[in-house]
Amino acid sequence: MSANPPARSRSRRKPEPIERISADALILADGAQVADGKLYILGGGWDVIRLGSPAEPIPVFALAFRIVIPWNLTNEDIAVEIQIVDPDGATLLGDDPPVVRTKVGRPPNLESGVSQALPFAMTFQNFPFPKSGQYFVRLREGERDLNQYRFSVVFLNNPAT
Repeated sequence: MSANPPARSRSRRKPEPIERISADALILADGAQVADGKLYILGGGWDVIRLGSPAEPIPVFALAFRIVIPWNLTNEDIAVEIQIVDPDGATLLGDDPPVVRTKVGRPPNLESGVSQALPFAMTFQNFPFPKSGQYFVRLREGERDLNQYRFSVVFLNNPAT
């Protein structure tokens, strides 16, 4: 019996280049920040917010996400809107939701066609959730959804939830 396993056939096909902006990561966390091009996430990945009542806002939570910029859209202005949507479909961040605006250049040593990923973190404090049910965070570029993250809000002191 050979000590080396048999060689596997490996495809040498290159990954297809992306043509549109995408968001390959979106997560809720207790805290998040960006440093040196990396996301640092504390207490991330939860999907239920438990509050005493609708009058009690969540003290703090963070959104951590990563936007992928394709080669063909470098050196272009990019705007990604953040929305938090309630169970009835209403947006909770008002008529003027936060927008991440950026422009990504092409480093001289970047191979042609290679996309670039940009991490972002946003913190919300004393954020009210008016009703129990399923909410979601949505990232949008123009009219196109890039990603969404579903979560639930439960009120512990409300027998109807």
